[in-house]
Amino acid sequence: MRLATICSSRLLIPILIVVALAQTLPAGGQELVEVGSMPYGPCYATALNSARDVAFLGNGSVLQAVDVFSPLEPVLVGELQLPGAVHDLFYGGERLYVANGHGGLRVITMEYETDDAGMVTKVEFTEIGSVVGSLTDARNLDIVNNRAYIANGRHGLAVVDVEDPTQPELLGSYPMSGEALEVAVHPATERAYVAAGVVSERSGLFIIDVQDPASMQEITHTYDATDVSSVAVVGNLLYVLDRTNEKGLCVITGINTNTPVQHLYFDTGGDKVSITVHNSSTLNQIVFVADGASGVSIVDVTDPDGFQMKSGGFIGGGDHLDTPGFAAKVYATPGTDTTLVADDNGGLRIVGKIGNMEGLWEMSFYDTPGLARGIAISGDVAYIADGDGVRVYDVSSPLAFPELGMVALAKDFKGIAASGNVAYVTAPDGLHLVDATKPSTITTTPIFEELGNEDIPARKVAVVNNVLSMTNGDPDNGIILCILDVTTPSQPRDLDYPSMPPSLGLGIAMDKDMTYVAGSDGLYAIDRNKLPGTLRSIGSLNSSVRVAVLGGYAYVTDADGLCILDVANAVDGAAARLTGRWPNPLSLTPTTVAVAGPTVYAVGENTLHQTVYAVGDNTLHVIDVTRVKNAEGVESDTITELAPLTLPLDKEGDILATSGNRVYVIAGAAGVRIYGVDRDAPVANAGADISLFSGFTAYLNAEASTDDVAVMKYNWRCLNSNIVPSDGDKSEARFITPKVSQPTQYEFELTVEDKAGRTSTDTMVVTVKPYTGRGEPSSGSSGCTLSPEAGFRAEWLFLAGLMAVLRLRRRKR
Repeated sequence: MRLATICSSRLLIPILIVVALAQTLPAGGQELVEVGSMPYGPCYATALNSARDVAFLGNGSVLQAVDVFSPLEPVLVGELQLPGAVHDLFYGGERLYVANGHGGLRVITMEYETDDAGMVTKVEFTEIGSVVGSLTDARNLDIVNNRAYIANGRHGLAVVDVEDPTQPELLGSYPMSGEALEVAVHPATERAYVAAGVVSERSGLFIIDVQDPASMQEITHTYDATDVSSVAVVGNLLYVLDRTNEKGLCVITGINTNTPVQHLYFDTGGDKVSITVHNSSTLNQIVFVADGASGVSIVDVTDPDGFQMKSGGFIGGGDHLDTPGFAAKVYATPGTDTTLVADDNGGLRIVGKIGNMEGLWEMSFYDTPGLARGIAISGDVAYIADGDGVRVYDVSSPLAFPELGMVALAKDFKGIAASGNVAYVTAPDGLHLVDATKPSTITTTPIFEELGNEDIPARKVAVVNNVLSMTNGDPDNGIILCILDVTTPSQPRDLDYPSMPPSLGLGIAMDKDMTYVAGSDGLYAIDRNKLPGTLRSIGSLNSSVRVAVLGGYAYVTDADGLCILDVANAVDGAAARLTGRWPNPLSLTPTTVAVAGPTVYAVGENTLHQTVYAVGDNTLHVIDVTRVKNAEGVESDTITELAPLTLPLDKEGDILATSGNRVYVIAGAAGVRIYGVDRDAPVANAGADISLFSGFTAYLNAEASTDDVAVMKYNWRCLNSNIVPSDGDKSEARFITPKVSQPTQYEFELTVEDKAGRTSTDTMVVTVKPYTGRGEPSSGSSGCTLSPEAGFRAEWLFLAGLMAVLRLRRRKR
C-alpha cells in the first residue's frame, strides 16, 4: 500500500448451459442501496413568500429558495433534496407542503438569515413531516381545513390530515380511471373537483364527496369535459381547463347550489396545462393560463360567456408571454408586481411590471435542466440528454455529480451511447457527435444524415471499440441497421447496411465481435468480423424488446419477463441457448434493461454475481444472477429478485446505464439516481508509510480503498497524538507536520464505511524528522509541500538571493 505526501516541484528543481433456478424471495446478504444522485431537473412548481421576497421552486427533486428582492438578479439562498420530483407547492402558515411524486407528501419549514439591510442571505429548510404509503404519484394538492387533498396520479385522490404537520396521517384514498392531475376543494359543500385528463368513455372531470375521507363517494354530473388538465375553485365558481381542441377554459357558476351552470369554453390556442385564479382587489376576474410551448396567457373572465385575452396583459400587446420552456404553472400573488412561471426545462421565469407601464414582461430567470431522457457512461463521464441538449457530468465519485458542461441540440432525442471522450446521439435528423475532449468547450456536430431525415429517423445506437451500430427508420416503414467505423468520430465510415426483418430494431447491443438486435420474434445477431454480412436469428423469444450483453451472456426482456441467453459461441455461428428465465410476477412487459457486475471469476473463486435492472410499469426490477462454476467448469445460474423500486420511469428512453457495479437510473423529473447491490464490506487502504520533515504538509489518501458499490464515509484520526487532520472526513486529508527534535512516528487510522453501514479500518505511519535546512529528501514519500504555516518559505529565500545578485551586478557597473 502506498500513498503519500505530495511535493512541490518548485523545491525539486535539478461456457456450458444449465437452466437457472428462479426465486422470488429477497436475496439474503444483498441489499439495493442508493449511493448518489444528480437530483436536478425540470421546474414544475413555484411559490412566493412576498413578505421576504423569496421564491420557492422545484428543480427536479430539489426544493430551492431564490432571493428575488432584486428581480433582475435572482440569487439562490437555499435548497433541500427530496425523494421525488417537486410537482406542486402549497405555501401557507410559514410552511411549504410539497406534492413530491413518488415521495408522497412532504411538509417543510423555513428559517431565514438576513444581512444588515434585511435581505435574505440564507434559507434553511427542515422537513418536519411526511407521508408516503399509497402516495406514490403525488402531482398536485389543495389544503382546506387542515386536510391536504392530493391528486395522486394513477392512484386517484388521497386525503391527508395535516392538523399536526409533524405527523400527517393518510385518511383515505379514492381510485379513479385516468390520472388525477389536479384537485380543488369547495369547503362549504366538501366536494373535491379532480382533473383526470382523458378518461375512456367518461368525463375527465371527477366530483368526489369528501365529507368522510374513509368512504368517499363519486357524484355524477353532466358537464361537458373531455380532457381536463386543471381545475380551480374561487368562491362558488369552478374554473375548468380542457385540453381538447376548440375547448379550453370555462367556468361553472353556482357550484354551491343544486343548479350549477356551465358556461362557454374559451380556447387560448396553447397547450392548456394549468390555470391560476385569484379573486382579489388586484387580480379580480383574471385567470393565468400556463399554456405549455405557447408560454403564458392572461384571460379576462369578467363575462362568464365571453372570456377574452386581457387587453394589454403583456408589454408589446401580444396574446401570450413567450417562454423558452414549456410553461407548467403560474404563481401570482395579490398585492405584488411579481408573477412566477414554472417553465419546465426553462426553469423559473420571473415576470413583473416596468414602472407604471401597463402589462407584464419577463424580468429575469433562474435556469434548471430539462427532463432527462437518456444516459450513457464512458469511464468517469456521464452524458445525459434532456430537453435542452446533452449535459456532461463527472461521475468519478457517486458522492458528487459535478456538471462539466452542456451543449444544445435542436432536435428531439432518440438514443445515446458513449465511448472515450465522445457521445453519439440519435435524433430525427440523423446522428450527432458530442465531443467532450475539452469539457470547457463541449461541441456537437451532425455526422451522419444520409438515412437520418424526418421520414427515416435515427433511433437506437450502441458503440464498442470504434465501431458503431445504429438503427434507422420506424416499424411501419421498415428498420435499417447501419454499422459505421468511428475511429475518427467526426468522420464515420460506412461498413455495412445488413437487411433486417421488419420486426426488428427496438433494442440494440454490442460486444467486441457481435451486434445484437431485438425483435418481435427473437434475438438476431451479426458478426462484425465478417462484413458485409447477414443478421441471423440466434434465439426465438416472445416479442423481445430490449437487450443488454455482458460477459458472453445476453439479457433480453420480452413479453414473458427476462431471458438469459448464452451467446459466447454466437461468433462461431452457434445459436444462443437459454440458461435462465425470470418470469415477471406483475405480468408486465419490462422494456429497458441493463446489467452490471464482473465478467470473469475472481482468482480462486467459483461464484460470480451479476445484477440485471429491468424497467416495468414505473417499477425498477432488480434481479440478482448468481453464477456458480463447478470443478468440471459447468456453470449454473440462480436468479433472485430483490425488492423492486417504485420510480417514475420512462419505458421508451435509454434511462439505464451501468458502470462497474453501479447503475444510473433516470427517475423522470426526479433526476438521476445511482444504485448498486451491496454484498460485501468495504476494504480500507490508508496508503504506505511515509517520512518527511517538520513544517511540511502531509497528505493522507484513501483513494485506494474499495467497496463493491461505493465507499460512502471516511474518517482519519491520529492514534498517538492530538493531531486533527483537515478534511478528516474526506478521502484525502492533510495536516502540518509538527516541530520535533528527533524522528517521531505518528500512527493514523483510516475507517471507511459503505451504505449498508459495514466498516473497515487500516493504519499507516507518518515519520516526522527535524528540519535541518539542508534539504534532505523525505523518504518513502512521493513528494511534499511546504506549508504557509511552517514559518519558512523557499520562495522568499530564492527571491532574496536573486535580489542580492542583482544589487551586486549594479554595484559592479
